[in-house]
Amino acid sequence: MALGLLALHDTAGAFTDKALQLRYLTPEALLFLRSSLDVAFILKNLPPQTLRDAELMRFTLNSGGHNAFSVKAQCEPRGLGLNTSETLKVEDAITRVEEALDREDDLPEGASNSEKCSTLLGSILREPLTPTTSLPHEAFLSSDAVGLCYLLLRLRYYLQTEKDTITIDDLLQTVYVDGLPLSNHLDFLQHRRADTDERKLRGKLITPFLRLLLLATVESLGNSLGGISLRSYDSEAKVISFQYTLQTVSPPKPPAEVLAYAADLLLGSHTEKNFRYISFAFDGPSFLLEWYRYIDVDKLRSYVDSVREQNLPVTYQDMAKLSNVYTVTDIADLSYSLRQSSKIDVAKVAREAAKKIMDDDSKPALKRYGLAHTLIDMVTHAAYLKRKCLGKALEEYESFSSFKLIDKELFRYDCFYSQMLEAGSFAEVARSISDEDISEVMAAIDYAYEGETKALYEKLLKDKIDHTKVANAAFTMGQEYPITGSSKRRRFPVITPLKRLKAMFTAIKPGRKSRAEYNADIRERQQLAEQQKLQYNLMYNKDIQQQLLNMQQQQQQEQEQQQQQEQQQQQEQQQEQELQQELQQEKQQEQQQALQQELQQEKQQEQQQELQQEKQQDQQQELTSSEQDLQGPFTSQTPENSRDSTASA
Repeated sequence: MALGLLALHDTAGAFTDKALQLRYLTPEALLFLRSSLDVAFILKNLPPQTLRDAELMRFTLNSGGHNAFSVKAQCEPRGLGLNTSETLKVEDAITRVEEALDREDDLPEGASNSEKCSTLLGSILREPLTPTTSLPHEAFLSSDAVGLCYLLLRLRYYLQTEKDTITIDDLLQTVYVDGLPLSNHLDFLQHRRADTDERKLRGKLITPFLRLLLLATVESLGNSLGGISLRSYDSEAKVISFQYTLQTVSPPKPPAEVLAYAADLLLGSHTEKNFRYISFAFDGPSFLLEWYRYIDVDKLRSYVDSVREQNLPVTYQDMAKLSNVYTVTDIADLSYSLRQSSKIDVAKVAREAAKKIMDDDSKPALKRYGLAHTLIDMVTHAAYLKRKCLGKALEEYESFSSFKLIDKELFRYDCFYSQMLEAGSFAEVARSISDEDISEVMAAIDYAYEGETKALYEKLLKDKIDHTKVANAAFTMGQEYPITGSSKRRRFPVITPLKRLKAMFTAIKPGRKSRAEYNADIRERQQLAEQQKLQYNLMYNKDIQQQLLNMQQQQQQEQEQQQQQEQQQQQEQQQEQELQQELQQEKQQEQQQALQQELQQEKQQEQQQELQQEKQQDQQQELTSSEQDLQGPFTSQTPENSRDSTASA
C-alpha cells in the first residue's frame, strides 16, 4: 500500500476504491504509510545526484549502470503442462533460443550464435559435437548459455537433415545428459520403487535443461519467466508438468518513477497484465534501506511540511540529516575497530579514554558520565558480538578455514554488522549522541592509544634486539594482515598514532565494503608500507645505506661513461661535419674552375669570332677599294656616251 499510494497523485480518482482500504488499517500502519509518503515526496523532488552527493549519502540513486535502483514484481505460481507428442517447428524453436541467447553475456566472440555456441561447447567437450554427445549436468548448472547452445546446435542438426518439424519426444531422445538420453532420466522418475533421494536428485539435475526446453517450445515465455520447477512426468499421457512464476522488472528510471511503476503493478492498472503480483523484490543500493530503517519520523514530517509550505527545494544535505544511519554505522565502525586483534589491551584503552572524558570540566558532569559509560558499554557489547561471530565461524569451520585472508575478514565484518543491526542498541545510542560527541570520544581514544603505543615504543627501544628486523617485520605484517575494513564513508580516523610509529599503524577506515574496495585498500596499504619501509631502511639500515652508496657510485660511473660516450659522439660528429665541409669546399672549387674554364673558352670563341669578323671586313674593304680603282677611268663619261659605248660594245 505504501507503494500504491504513490499512484494516487494526479490520477483523477482512478484508484479511489483502493484508497478506501485505508479505513481498515491500524494507527501504526497509517503512521508507516504517512512516513512512506513523505519519503516518496523527497525521492520525487530530489535533483540529479552528483558524485559529491553520492559520497555524502553513501549510496547512489542514478538510474542505469551498476547497482541501479529497480523493483522486480513476481506473480503467484502457475502450472503448465507440456505435451511431448506435439509437433514443433524447428525454425520457430531456433528463433526463440537465439532470442534467449541474445540476453546472455558470457558468450565467446563470433559472427553468429552458432559460431559462439560451437566455441563454447568446444571448450567444455574438447571434441566435436556428435548426435550422441553427452554433457555433464554441472555444465547446465553453471550457465544457461551452455544449455541454450547445446539445444541450438541440436535444432540446427535437424535442419541439416531437412526436418522442418519435430516432436518434443525427439528432442528428449537425442539430448544426452550424464551419458543417458533425457527420456531415460524422466522414465527413472516414474519408478516408485527407486530410491526417493536419488529421484529427487535426478529431477534437480535435469530441471535446468527442461527449463530451457520450455523456453524453446512455449512462445513469449522467456521474456518474463521468473522461476520454474519440475512437478511430474507422465509417460502414458506424454505430459511434463511444471510450476512457474512470471515476473516484471522495472525499466531503468529514477527511484520515484520506479516506485510509481511498481505501484501501478500493485494496484492492477496495467490492463495488459492478466495475472496478480504477490511479491516485490528491491534491487539497488542496500544502504538506502538502512537509511530508511533509521529514519527519524518526526524530523521527516516537519521537513516535508516546511518544504511544501515554503516551496523550498529538496537537497541531499537535508536528506542525510533525516536519518540516524550515519551515526549508527560510525559508532559500529568505532566499536569494531577497537576490537581488532592487537597486543594492546582494548579494555584498558577504553578505561583510559573514559578517564580523559571525565577530566574535561568544560562539559556538564552528566554528559561526561554518559559519554564515558557509552564508550565502555560499546566496547563490552562489541566484544560480545565478536564472540558470537567467532561461534558462527566455528560452526562453519570447514568452509571458514579454507577462506583466504580477505574472505575471513569479510566474513567477520559482515557477521558483526548483522549482529549489530539485530541488537538495536547502536540505534538507541545514535538517537542521543551527536557528531561532536563522537569526535570527543575518538579524541579520548586517540589519547589513550598514544599512551599505550608510546609505552610499547619505549619498551622496544630498551630491548637489545635488531630494530631494523622488527620494523621490517612490522612492514610486512602491515601489508599482509588487514587491520580493519575499508570504505569512503569514514570522515575521521579511529587511531592517530605517534609520528615515530606511523609506519606501524594506519588510519582505520571501516564500513561496509565490496571485494574490489577491500583489494584497493590493501594495495594502497602495501604501497604506503613499502614507501615507509624504504624510508626507514634508508635512515637506519646500514646495509641498505651501503647498498645505496654503491648504487649512487655505480650511477655516477654510469653517468661519467655516458658523458664520455656523448663527448666521443660529439667529436665524431664534429669530424664528420668538418669532412663534409671540406668536401663541399672542394666541390665548390671544382665548380668554380669549371665555370672559369667555360668563361675562358667563351671569351676565346668570342675573340676568334671578332678576329674573323675583322678579317672579313678587311677583305670586303680591299675588294671595294679594288673595284673603285678599276672603275676610276670611266667615271668622267656622260650618260649618253656610256650608252653609245655599251651599244658599240
